[in-house]
Parts: sequence; C-alpha cells; structure tokens
Amino acid sequence: MTIGEKLKTASDGFPCEPFDCVITRVFQMRSGEGQYGPWTMQGAETACGASLTFMNMADQSALVGAALHVECAKNKKGQLGGAKFTVRNKDGKEYRSVSITKQAAITVNGVRMNTWATTPATQPQAAQGTTLTEARVIELIQAEIAKALGQAKDPAAPTASKAQVQPKPQQADAESEGDEFPF
Repeated sequence: MTIGEKLKTASDGFPCEPFDCVITRVFQMRSGEGQYGPWTMQGAETACGASLTFMNMADQSALVGAALHVECAKNKKGQLGGAKFTVRNKDGKEYRSVSITKQAAITVNGVRMNTWATTPATQPQAAQGTTLTEARVIELIQAEIAKALGQAKDPAAPTASKAQVQPKPQQADAESEGDEFPF
C-alpha cells in the first residue's frame, strides 16, 4: 500500500510508517509569525498521490523529481516524530497530507540527509567530523538531481557560497500561475 493510499484513511496526528515517494511538484513556501515564533510551511505533491507539508524547513523546491525515503525518528523520550498524518478542514473541505519536520530521517536519491534529525545518533558527519549544514545538504541534493539529468556536478567539490546554493526561482507557466497548496 502506497503512502497516498494510507493517507486516505489515516487518523490526524498519527506517526506514519517509513515511505518512499517521488516529488512531482513543490508549491511556494508560506511563512508567518505565531505565538511560538516564526514558522514556515511548504506543500509538495508526489507521484503516488500523497501530499506532503514540510514544516519549518528550508525551501524544498530543489526536490522536484527526487526520490525521497522518509522515516520517523525517535526523540530523547523514545517517541516517534518527524513525519505524521495531518487532516485539516478549510472552507468545508478536508485536506490530508503528511507533515514532515526537521526530526524526520530523510534519504534523497539514495543519499541519507539527516541534518534535520534532532537526535545525535542520526545526524550525519562530514569527513572533517563536523555536522553538514543545511546549505550543504541543499547543494548535495542539487548535485544529485543534476547528475540524474545528465548535468554532472561533483558533490565532493568545496561548498559553494550561500548565493550559489539558493534554488533558482521557477518560471511560472500559464497553467500553474497563482497555484497555491491548500493548507
């Protein structure tokens, strides 16, 4: 059973089992200020029909076309977190998605990208013994996507400046112009 099929009957707030998907579309990131401070959320669609919501994470636009494997991770208390089913009602319509937070263990195109995981046991270490930065992870993801598209880029090359790591804004076509993910 795919994550898209499980999502149809899942209960709100329930941690999901590990799943694989291919990102087909990433929506514009939303952000704001709440009672607990600033927040961000970004929606994505997958080939298996599931909707994903990345909560309080960097821009995920570079993941279009990438194969993801997502798993819940355990926190210090041993509780599962990082990927849970979310059911929202807006304007009388029900929206179902898998909410993914920094705690989740994520593999992109076969490369483990655990920099968002909060438990030290699951954080990746660079060759020099330092934790990978989120900007470096984005750079590695972009290199994997470029490699898959035949535009080989050496992921072992020195880290680019922040300006080079930022994903390029996507040109909106007539069909998707103004599309927003229904949070």
